[in-house]
Order: sequence, then C-alpha cells, then structure tokens
Amino acid sequence: MRIGLTYNLKPPGSTGDEFEEFDSVETIEALEAALRACGHQPVRLGWGMEMLDALDRHQVDGVFNIAEGMGGRGRESQVPATLEMLGIPCSGSDALAIALTLDKALAKLLARSHGIATAPWRVVDSISRGLTADAMNLRFPLFVKPSGEGSSMGISGRSLCQDENALQEAVSHLTRSYGPVLVEEFLPGDEYTVGLIDGEAIAVMQVLPRGSDDHFVYSLEVKRDYLNRVDYRLVDAPDVAAVAQSVWRAFGLRDVARVDVRRDRHGVASFVEVNPLPGVHPVNSDLVILARLRGWSYQTLIASIVGAASRRWASEAKAVPPPRLAAAQANAIGPARSRVAVCYNDDAHRKTHLNETEMLGETEVLATASEIASILDAELVPVGDDIPAALRSLRRFDAVVNLCEGVLGKPQWEKNFALALEMLQIPNTGADPVAVGICSDKILTKRLLEAANIPVPKMWDGSDGTWIVKPSREDAGIGIEAASVVSSRSEVEHRVAFVEARYGQPALAEAFIDGRELNQAVYFPAEGAVVLPPGEIVFDPSMLSRERVVGWQAKWAAGSAEDRATSNRTPAAVDGSVRDRIGQIALSVASLLSVGGYCRFDFRESGDGRLWVLDVNPNPDIGAGSGFRLALEAADIPFADFLNAIIMSAAAPRRRP
Repeated sequence: MRIGLTYNLKPPGSTGDEFEEFDSVETIEALEAALRACGHQPVRLGWGMEMLDALDRHQVDGVFNIAEGMGGRGRESQVPATLEMLGIPCSGSDALAIALTLDKALAKLLARSHGIATAPWRVVDSISRGLTADAMNLRFPLFVKPSGEGSSMGISGRSLCQDENALQEAVSHLTRSYGPVLVEEFLPGDEYTVGLIDGEAIAVMQVLPRGSDDHFVYSLEVKRDYLNRVDYRLVDAPDVAAVAQSVWRAFGLRDVARVDVRRDRHGVASFVEVNPLPGVHPVNSDLVILARLRGWSYQTLIASIVGAASRRWASEAKAVPPPRLAAAQANAIGPARSRVAVCYNDDAHRKTHLNETEMLGETEVLATASEIASILDAELVPVGDDIPAALRSLRRFDAVVNLCEGVLGKPQWEKNFALALEMLQIPNTGADPVAVGICSDKILTKRLLEAANIPVPKMWDGSDGTWIVKPSREDAGIGIEAASVVSSRSEVEHRVAFVEARYGQPALAEAFIDGRELNQAVYFPAEGAVVLPPGEIVFDPSMLSRERVVGWQAKWAAGSAEDRATSNRTPAAVDGSVRDRIGQIALSVASLLSVGGYCRFDFRESGDGRLWVLDVNPNPDIGAGSGFRLALEAADIPFADFLNAIIMSAAAPRRRP
C-alpha cells in the first residue's frame, strides 16, 4: 500500500516544552523504514495546507497519522477530521474520541460515567481567594497539571502539592503558562502504562523510580532522563489491563492507544489518562519501550498498528463509499471581494433520508447565509462536494462566518469542517469544534452531563413508563413527533427499531418530561458570556401530553396542526428565580463542555418546578424568526451587533488551552 505520513516536526532549535508533542526527523525516517520493511510505500504528507497540497500530488491508500496539530483542544483531531471528509482512511481513533482524551477533565468524566475508577478532581482556571483543598472537597496530597496538554507538558516536581501554599504556587504557575489546570487527588501507588492494539493489551509496563520515592512523579524531566531516573518492567497485572480495556471501549478507540494507570491509596487500579496518538520515537517513546520489553522490534510494532488499521479500513470501505472529490476545481479561485466570507453547506442532494418537510431546513440555511452576507457585505461561499476547493477559497478571507451544519450530507461532520478550518488557521465563528462534536451525539452529551450532576432525563432502563425516542445524531427536530412518545417496553423497542432503520444511527430513549418547554440562548464575545432572555415554546391547551413535543412538523411544516398548536414566546413568562436558574445551568453546561461561540440550551420544567436539560445546540439556527433572533430582539441587541461581536471573537488570538 501507499501509506501517507502526517506529522508535525519540531522547529529547529526549539527549547522548553512548547513543541514537546511534535516529532523529530528521526521518528519520520524510522517510520518510513519500518513501513518499507513491511512492503509499503511511505509518502510524506506533513500537516495543514502542506498535507492538502501533497494529497493533490499523491494518491495514497491510507494514512499513518501522528500529527499533533496546532490550535485548541481539537488540534490532535484536525488531521483525522479532514481526512474523513476527503474519504481517505486514517490510522488511529476518530476525531471526537481523540479530542475527548486530550481534554483531561472530560476524559475523567467520561471514564467515571462508565464506572471506571479515577481520582477525584476539579478544574481551576485561575487563582482565587477561595481556592483551597477543602473548598474543592479534595484531600492532600494533590496533583496539578494542565487540563489540555499531552506528553507530560507542564508536569514537574512542583505539580505534587502537600499543602495550601504549594497548591497556590502550582496553580498560579501553570495557569499563566497553560490555561485551565486539573487539580486531582494524588494516587500514591504504583504507576503503569498499558499498550493496546486493536483493543487488546499487548503488555502492562510498570514505571519504577530508581531509589526510594514515596511520591514518585513521572514528569517531563524524568522522561527526558529516563535512562538514569527510572526502570521499566513488564508485569502481570490483570486489573490494570482491565482498566485500560474498559477505557478503550468507553471512548470507542481504534487501532492503537496507550493508557496510563496508577493505584490509589487502597491499591485500586485507577485511570489517569489515555493517549490515542502515542509517541512512536524509535528509542524513547513509552509504547516503543513497552513493545521492546515484550520482544517486539520497531518494525513489528508498526506492522501491528498498520495491520489493525488496514483491517478496519477494508471493512469500512465496504460499508461506506468515499465522497466524490473534484480536485480539478481547486485552482479555479479568484481574489476575495470582501474581507469576510459566509460559508454554508450546499449538500441537500445527499440527504435522501429526509422527508420533504424536513428538507425545508436546508433551504433555511441558504436564506440565513444570504441575509448575513448582505448585512456584512460579505462573500457567499457554498461548501459542496469539493471540500479542498472550499477550504482553499476560504483561506483568502480575514474571517469566516461558518454556517456549515455538516458537509457532504453528514450532520456529524459539522465538527470536521470546523476542525479543518482550524487546521488551516482560518478564523471562523461558531462554537468550539470539540463541543460541536460532543453535542452532535446526544447519548454522549447525556452521559457527560449526568456524570457532572447536571439534571438530565434518565435514559430508558428497560421498564414501562412514559419515554421519548429520538435520533441521537440529528437536530432541528428531525425524527421527533407525537409517535416518538411511547409508554411501554414494546413500544420503546418498536420506535427504537424505526429510528435506527430510518435515520441510520443509534436511537436515544429517555424519560419524557411532561411540562413547560423552555430555551436559553447564550453567546460568547471576547468580553464574556451574554445570557439572553429565555424563551418558551407554548403548547395549545388542547394538545395531548404526548403531542407536546417540538419536532420537525412544529418547526418546519407551516400551517400544520403541530405548527398551529405551538408558538414561541420570548421572553418567557417566568419569574426571576427560574430565569436565574436557567441561565446558571446553561453557563454550567457551557463551561463543562467549553462551548464558546453561540449556543441554545433546551429545557423542560416538570410539574414540581425542576429544570431538566434536554439538548445542547451549539451553532443553532440564527435565521429570521428563529428563537435565537427573538432572544436578541428581547434583549434589544441588533443582529448586526451580534454578528460583529462573534466575528471579533473569532478573529481574536486564541491561546492554546
């Protein structure tokens, strides 16, 4: 096979740990040699625009990816996301799984939601007067590390804190350099790392400090001087391997990963973090050392990873034909007529699973894009079948209003296109791509919110009762109607089967909350969050309980019974305490998922006054008459001012979290 190599190289003369995750030429040359020895032909692709240009020149059968990327917490996901849109198979986990692992707090939250042991923690973004172990309900000793970095960046001896003074110093130092930090209870037991290929643990390696050290920290300094500071040995630790395999399944990992595990004060094997892009330096990367101790050569290790990936590629190629590319159009791009572009997904012809009414949402996107382009005197850029051409076109602009609700007929690729824009360093509006990816999976979102003690309707437990069944990866009310509300086990199972067959995705079945439907719009300009007046979908009193849903007919079928029986009232008729609680919960969810951009949160208020989060919708509809626009009007904020605020926020330099 012709296998492309994607990577980021360390800049010549780089010092410190800023580029610690990037690779050396030595690693690339070793990979090429290993691939050739396995009978493959390696092709250097690099990263970013260099990668796209190389793919124009070279046809590859697949890509071996070790690119770390640049930008936010989705930086490691940029290459997999872009290649997925281009129909080019890539080694390793998918874009969302990789992003979740890089955000250490979300990774621990997801692990906890699956019952995997992990040390108690809090995320801190600055020093505050109330920052104490007691206030965080944590016990000393504590361990402090950057929340969004890999390769042990920022981890040193000062990360281990025995008292409040040390905690204040560590948090102050790390937040200045790295942004938000994770503060967790220190796990004092033995340290392990587990290598996994195709879901199987190839070995468990214990990391032992030389000499006695009751509070050993496997820091960046130790890793750089590992020959003198630590010993490695393979051990038989079934519970440690079981933790790693549970993590593999919980995150939906693919091909290869390395999971770090440490025992707590009671000897329980606990998840520390997971790396789905483990280093493959031929000498000093942990995965390579682990394989070498097992008796594997470097070539054997790389061949095993490629073997796992290529088997998956073969099965996926049979299931999903790659999208059509039209690379010849890529160079037919003239100079930009405006400093701002508005892009939208021109892919309605691919959405054959939608009915005629559901398709009205596609027309709405174009109408909104045209309106915004007129207000901003911006250039419209449709994103159709040729993704590389669209990306090249958008590089000409200073800022892009990104209205792409997925591309190539796939709503779940909304995050992919945003990550490709990020990779090419094209400033664009909208929510954080990782948050978009999380929220496009309603089951994943529910797991994370539930694990964070944010009120969400419980998932179906197999019992009778009143439940609602809906597609887990659609928005705009698609797949939701009165028939979605069911009241017995058999009805749930029948509706689940219908949704999975009709929409080709997992169905979400959750408790139906019979009550008021409220929503909260929020946007995030550079100066801080703006919480708009909440809205309410008012149901006609004649509607039956099961009919009180905001589905595709209520949203798009003008004149239908569902449309006539629902109306949007903004601001909602709620008292100040309810309004405050809605805003507080919305901001808590936004902070947890690092949403950014602009977002709408959907709630139900049950008869007992409790508020339940139904859905989190980054980049919601902002067209004329939308709930978001009504909220802006209720706050007396002109639409043009909102647009300028999110453009200015998009154009502002972003520090790597």
